[in-house]
Amino acid sequence: MEHKDKIKEGDLVHVDFNSSQLTLCRRAVVLKVPCATGDSWVFKELQTGEVYYVSEGCTITKLNP
Repeated sequence: MEHKDKIKEGDLVHVDFNSSQLTLCRRAVVLKVPCATGDSWVFKELQTGEVYYVSEGCTITKLNP
């Protein structure tokens, strides 16, 4: 995977759990990418303004801006 393809802070993403059975965020901005074991992803859902800290496994899809 090229560096430009990696998800980073500021990217627009879609976040699902359980193989797309549950959508947490349809369109969110990545506020923080985990750096070490125990860290969380931090997402801000654009529609509601809610901020989510996610430390469990999820599927994150990078969206086009």
